[in-house]
Amino acid sequence: MKEKLEKTITKFILEPKTQFFAHFLLQCEMKEEKMSDDSCGAGIMVENTRIVLIYDPKKLKKYSDDDLPYILEHEIMHVALNHFGREAGRKHDVWNIATDM
Repeated sequence: MKEKLEKTITKFILEPKTQFFAHFLLQCEMKEEKMSDDSCGAGIMVENTRIVLIYDPKKLKKYSDDDLPYILEHEIMHVALNHFGREAGRKHDVWNIATDM
């Protein structure tokens, strides 16, 4: 799955319309881990001042190759819109749902 993610990021670099997302994704550390049942299979967090893209290969397998770019774009928008900085002690699960709308 990591190879699929890297291929998608490479496509983002080469396509002018998605280079914005590539800028953020190239700075991400990628970390494979099992995610909760209600997760889509990918998430993003800030850990020790680093952006970390977490992914669950088993969950991401259910998506087509065409879906993967949209999942990554969605996760990067959490960073671009400063959702972490604006969470300010709110309940994380509720905040995450609210910022997805």
